[in-house]
Amino acid sequence: MIQDRLEIFIFTYQRAELLGRALEQLAASPFRECRITVMDNASKDATQEICQSFQDRLPDFRAEHRNKNVGCSANYLLCAEWSRKPYTWILCDDDQFDFENCEDWIERMEDGDVDLISIGIRGHQMPAGATESARKLALTIPDYFLCHCFVPSLIFRTDLFDSRLLTAGYHNAETDYPHFPFVAETAIQGWRMYVTQRKVIDKGKNAGYAPVRPLTGWLRSCAKVEDREIQRKAVKEVCGGLQWIKNMLYVVAMEKRHKAPDFKRDWKNLKSAAWKLSPWLGLQSALMSPLAWGIPWTDQALWRLYTWYRKRSGQPLPEYDGGR
Repeated sequence: MIQDRLEIFIFTYQRAELLGRALEQLAASPFRECRITVMDNASKDATQEICQSFQDRLPDFRAEHRNKNVGCSANYLLCAEWSRKPYTWILCDDDQFDFENCEDWIERMEDGDVDLISIGIRGHQMPAGATESARKLALTIPDYFLCHCFVPSLIFRTDLFDSRLLTAGYHNAETDYPHFPFVAETAIQGWRMYVTQRKVIDKGKNAGYAPVRPLTGWLRSCAKVEDREIQRKAVKEVCGGLQWIKNMLYVVAMEKRHKAPDFKRDWKNLKSAAWKLSPWLGLQSALMSPLAWGIPWTDQALWRLYTWYRKRSGQPLPEYDGGR
């Protein structure tokens, strides 16, 4: 039975209403009898009350409330460290799930014949219903790393996230990608992956992110990957072709328009990460510096250019929180 095979974690901080919505979805899902644990990172809102309200609704429900905030990265890694069932699924608190027709991936976990399950995400290009080496998928699917660095997109065999990868995750925590070493390892080792037949997840739209730091973190994470073929592919997903220039335009437009704090410091960190990884990326970021350092009209012009590009390609404008 699936409750004997899968353990689910939700890591959260100060988002009681969203957490309640996520738990409601799980309570009405085929996974309601699985062990479900909320990892609360010292929230001061109604998170504990929300958790208490589900104690009688979910048969194997736990809530871990911390007295001190250990950071999002450590909270995620503790989920992987504490899991005891054969498979682990770590969720965010703000996503929407479609739990209809889950039989295909439930069956794979019950059979135990795959190492990884790629949970379909709307907007990504993983081949539905495929069972394949993760390395082959990583090298052929355009957005393998972008897809699976979205935390809920991956159910993994618990014993694969061993002490070596936990240590690597803690060492990478400063990049805000504590899971990147594990995602890279899925490709390096070529673990057996099944892709769900249906798209299961809609990404939450409730949290915006200052764009410079995640981009810097991505480059720093890629620099630690020793398999050069896998490293090049992970870099290419964010920086290949014109993508790097588009990302630079996005960074400058968003940060300057919203007057993000510490923008100049963050920009210097981004340039440094780019130079260390690739002279070509470093040169491109250096050429963008005049735009970043404050030509008066650039924020409005770049914002108009960026919004035109997003609308033309049918993409919604990203939300922004004014800097993290």
